[in-house]
Amino acid sequence: MISRPRILKIIAPLGIISSFTPAVLANESEVSYGRDIRPILSDKCFFCHGPDPETREEGLRLDIREEALKGKAFVPGHPEKSALIKLINTTDEEKIMPPPKSHKKLSEREKKLLSDWIKAGAEYEPHWAYQPLEMHKSDDKESIDSLVENRLKKKGMSFSEPAPAATLLRRLHFDLTGLPPTPAEVVAFTEAHKKDPQQAVKDTAEKLLASPHFGERMAVKWLDAVRYADTVGYHGDQSRDASPFRDYVINSFNKDLPYDQFIIEQIAGDLLPDATLTQQVAAAYNRINQISEEGGIQDEEYIAKYQAERVRTTSAAFLGSTLACAECHDHKFDPFTAKDFYSFAAYFSDILEKGAWNNNGSYQEDIKKYKKEGVLFSNYGPYLKVPDQASGESYAQIEKRLADLSNTHLKAYPNSENAFQAWLTGLRQKPEKANAVDVPFITSTLASKSQVKARKSNATFSYTTADQGPVRSGSHSRKQASKGSLTQHIFTPAEPIQIKAGEMLYAWVYLDPKSPPGSVMLQFYKENEGWDHRAYWGENTIPYGKFDGGAAYHKAGSLPQLGNWVRLEVSPKDLGLQPGTRVTQLAYTQDKGTVYWGSAGKKVSDQARILANMPADIRKLINDPKSGNTLRGKADLYQYFLISTPAKTQQQKEIQALHAKTSQTTAKFRQVPATISAKRRVVRLLPRGNWTDKSGPIVQPAPPEFLTNGKKIGTSRLDLARWIASPDNPLTARVFVNRVWSQFFGTGLSKSDGDFGLQGEYPSNPELLDWLAAEFISNDWSVKELVRTIVRSKTYQQSSTPGGEFIKRDPKNRLLARQTQLRLPAELVRDNALAVSGLLNPEIGGASVYPYQPAGYYQHLNFPKRQYPTSYGKDLYRRGIYTHWQRSFLHPMMKNFDAPSREECTTGRSEANTPLQALTLLNDPTFTEAARALATKLLLQSKEDLVQRAMMHSLSRKATEAEFKILSELYHTELKRFQADPKAAADFISIGKSPVAKDIPAAELAAATSLTRTILNLHETITRY
Repeated sequence: MISRPRILKIIAPLGIISSFTPAVLANESEVSYGRDIRPILSDKCFFCHGPDPETREEGLRLDIREEALKGKAFVPGHPEKSALIKLINTTDEEKIMPPPKSHKKLSEREKKLLSDWIKAGAEYEPHWAYQPLEMHKSDDKESIDSLVENRLKKKGMSFSEPAPAATLLRRLHFDLTGLPPTPAEVVAFTEAHKKDPQQAVKDTAEKLLASPHFGERMAVKWLDAVRYADTVGYHGDQSRDASPFRDYVINSFNKDLPYDQFIIEQIAGDLLPDATLTQQVAAAYNRINQISEEGGIQDEEYIAKYQAERVRTTSAAFLGSTLACAECHDHKFDPFTAKDFYSFAAYFSDILEKGAWNNNGSYQEDIKKYKKEGVLFSNYGPYLKVPDQASGESYAQIEKRLADLSNTHLKAYPNSENAFQAWLTGLRQKPEKANAVDVPFITSTLASKSQVKARKSNATFSYTTADQGPVRSGSHSRKQASKGSLTQHIFTPAEPIQIKAGEMLYAWVYLDPKSPPGSVMLQFYKENEGWDHRAYWGENTIPYGKFDGGAAYHKAGSLPQLGNWVRLEVSPKDLGLQPGTRVTQLAYTQDKGTVYWGSAGKKVSDQARILANMPADIRKLINDPKSGNTLRGKADLYQYFLISTPAKTQQQKEIQALHAKTSQTTAKFRQVPATISAKRRVVRLLPRGNWTDKSGPIVQPAPPEFLTNGKKIGTSRLDLARWIASPDNPLTARVFVNRVWSQFFGTGLSKSDGDFGLQGEYPSNPELLDWLAAEFISNDWSVKELVRTIVRSKTYQQSSTPGGEFIKRDPKNRLLARQTQLRLPAELVRDNALAVSGLLNPEIGGASVYPYQPAGYYQHLNFPKRQYPTSYGKDLYRRGIYTHWQRSFLHPMMKNFDAPSREECTTGRSEANTPLQALTLLNDPTFTEAARALATKLLLQSKEDLVQRAMMHSLSRKATEAEFKILSELYHTELKRFQADPKAAADFISIGKSPVAKDIPAAELAAATSLTRTILNLHETITRY
């Protein structure tokens, strides 16, 4: 255990409601307001008689004792005089409470509890989750086991016997790494467990905690909570790489990053002093929410949506609170006000973003200054380039060597100074003195699929190679064909195109003589303005801009010659595009006919082309002699000169080779959305959550006041993060340890993982929850120490086999008289099959992958249409946590096993049992291939004792006599069937892309695969006991 000085109390009592008496732990036999009464009032009464004045009826408020006593709802000591008791027991339909229209009804037990509580004095208690956390004394003898056992004894119950060794080992492996033990590990642990059970558990737990797979296992729940996905959600649900954030979470758990620091880095890592790349990646938490680029959305509306979503996620994931319920009005049950909601949202108003991620959206300030500072921007805003560990180390070494060589080159070759100055002077000359060249922004390969943004008409679109049709240069042209309608395809360049004086716009076209169009048009989208910049050739049959005239509909010439590649050229000035204008989209448009479109771009000076292809920081040094002539600026320019001009020396050749290596390395870097702190947007309280209603007051960033204990909290995201991560916060540690507990026992000590408010469940063992939270803080927020404490406990190591009497008295195991049987999460169901089979690729981190998926599953995924790019090689066998997470079309295997879409924060997964799950295990190619791989592995070892070895590999135990008989008969029946039908055998074992063993008869391998597939389909195989 990590030692640290203990303190008796870390915060003063919270004055949530001033008249509340201090909480006193109620005996089980006594009626407790917090445990027994508040849940009844919250569920049945507070909607009409609670915190929200908008829905409060008869002026009666029951969540504050003085208010309830004023209205004679409760007369302490006298239930017979209390209005509440009379109204809940009346038979008058007009007066009975709750009213019939609420569809809520009190049970006889609940009525008695209310009556007994009033008779005992009707005392209120502060809500358990909002009370200060009591820290332990240094001589505290409490533990998980003592606190659980005390509760069991009061119920006349006791612990179950310890779990068998093999069961316990599988439990530890699944809970700590998500992967099953090998048969050899089972044998070794069983022997060690016989000699010293506790030492065996301790040693195994330490080994698993040190495994890099520990982070993968712990990350699953966290990624649900912070709604991590690989797509933007909403409308088109386009792909957006955020995988470095997922790897940050995995690595943080692996290195045991203190949980308070983990919180701070995600909410405000970008604001930390001298923030590292890792901390900036962590802050992507703020930007992996759903966003939209749908054409008709309102920018301001979606800014409101994004800010509200961050309130929902942050309050639920970190604070276990439903602050989201105060978006339109004060919370119906908890002390959160609508002002609290918008003040919380204001913390996130500094995030640089658009509401509409299309050309209608606007950042809250000009992003030019951020670009000058080196911030990278894509279609979805600012982003970071992130290397993996290996490429990052390689990149750093190369950069150091480059700097060393550049520094020594000038001394070794003084003549290069003259060449350098001539090069620099040439680049700084006036544009009109330079030669003209083409700079394409739709290339001859015609844009990656990610550039294609929209299309109109029912025309056909295809990429055509030279053996299929006319191609001017490169490998493709774009064929657009339509018999009787307009055809348009819009492209978005990777970067906006800035128009400069003297430039011309161009595009290459080939008009099919067999099916000529009536007209062709180039349309240009001017940033933040629109499409009213068009040039057409041929007849004026395209209606876009036709009635506006001028630059919106400029006739540039007659229809180009048929049957030849023709270059269309037009001056930006004729289209109303002045120097300095930025073009963000281009549309190829035609009226009927078949047209092959080639590259498009602008004709610029040779000097401009060279500058355009330079890194932004080098271009800045050239265009700004003041910064370019400093010692540092000149050194950077000189290094770039050596890299970009013909090599004159061996040293320069080495410099260029090293630079090429850096380009290859950086090309492998992944992207992650970047959180950039910018000018704050104004945040108002929106009446009824209506973004168009500006009548509400402007609010400043602030947490809910009742949770701050009167302390002043700052207004930056970093202030918010530090407040959430403070030991003074009554919710943070309780919420997290409860969530971790649910991973090891199936249900948290409070089952309402995302709601610690009045509608949430009172903990089944509040003393244990608070003890764990206090231990967690005392141990420097160490997640590994928390896990270590749990798995070493007698409570954790119990058998999960239900006992006869105990199962009747506690069917949901809330008292913890046994362990809980848990189905593996979706990702682990897949991981288990791959691990058992030997196919699993154990690499940690990296880009998301695309395992087998049914053909046509993406057929309704539009804007743009997409084909599922199934991975190949070892990427097919990566762990489930690395599967591409498509929010609106989640991988069907994941969906069938209840993985969430992650469109919103999910603090606990639902669990269903459906036939689809059995069908997935039988027929999904991943599982069929895994069964074949396991069968191959077993048969290559030996053909003897096949059934028992298959069971040991899959379930860590041998088959019973009855099981052995059934499975043996299955194998022999299948062997006969496949021997009689060789084609069926060959087809069966060919499922999947891994090589099929050539030295095993096909019928034998197919029969063994049927056997292993059956075992992998068992309930026991996907259950942790």
